[in-house]
Amino acid sequence: MTHASVDTPIRTCVGCGQSAARTGMLRLQAGPDGELRVVSGHAVAGRTAYLHAREECVRALERSKRLYRSLRKQIDTPARERFVELALHALARERAKLQGLVG
Repeated sequence: MTHASVDTPIRTCVGCGQSAARTGMLRLQAGPDGELRVVSGHAVAGRTAYLHAREECVRALERSKRLYRSLRKQIDTPARERFVELALHALARERAKLQGLVG
């Protein structure tokens, strides 16, 4: 584990369990309807969890117990599956945009 700076907040990914700088990670929260959503900003009320924006970390949410421990709330399987599907599509779009810029 490497730290960029003493002032950089370090968070643990609920997908892979590795620690990293908070910047560049997705911040998740369970909505009142039980759906997972990505939130931003410092003034977010309630419990949140962090996730690397990597395919393997997103896929790990389907079986990881870290999400429950971080949010202290059970997320049902259909809600996890919907979030994973949407997140994978978003990652694929970002990857395609980057490949379009590079190639």
